[in-house]
Amino acid sequence: MLFLWILGILVLLLLLICLLRIRILVEADQAVTLNLRIGPIIRQLYPTIKKNEPKPEKQSNGTEKKRTIPKPTVSDLRDAYYALKPAVIKALCRTRRSIRIYPLDITVILGGRTDPAETAETYGYSSAAVWTVMPALEQLLTIPDPRIHLDMDFEAEKTRLHGSVGVDIRIGALLMIALGAAIPAIRWLFKYMKKPNNATKQPLSDSAA
Repeated sequence: MLFLWILGILVLLLLLICLLRIRILVEADQAVTLNLRIGPIIRQLYPTIKKNEPKPEKQSNGTEKKRTIPKPTVSDLRDAYYALKPAVIKALCRTRRSIRIYPLDITVILGGRTDPAETAETYGYSSAAVWTVMPALEQLLTIPDPRIHLDMDFEAEKTRLHGSVGVDIRIGALLMIALGAAIPAIRWLFKYMKKPNNATKQPLSDSAA
């Protein structure tokens, strides 16, 4: 009898946790800030708030080598997209538009002073991606008022980003999506890590086939 009571309490706690909502708000103006809210708890994830405690310095003898993760190319990102797309869409359909994105107000101005041709190419790909992805997302997610603006500035060297994006999702729906995409994501990651190093890969600026 005691076991049933404990099991019932655990099931109830798990249900309550799954019903909790997570809200992530990303704001970009002069700097980017990332805030996370879980129920009544709010925490700033980026930039991290530094404490006034001095950190001990680690001495290195110069023999340690840092292991770096290869930078993904356009081909790698395309493979990840096609590998994860069916599983993620299936999981999102199960959540029945329980994910809410609000606000969605983004302005991206691509700086093209260094390489105008590459900037124009990036602008074309970005515009095509927005017009292709957004209608599909609006069928799977709740997006009350999407506002995405892309532009180019051939007199600026750096890309400027302004706006804010908020994502509201229940923990249960997040777990459902994560479990649905876990196996395809692991398969793609193993395949990606087995590839040769960056020297044999095409750069990110290469156009996708």
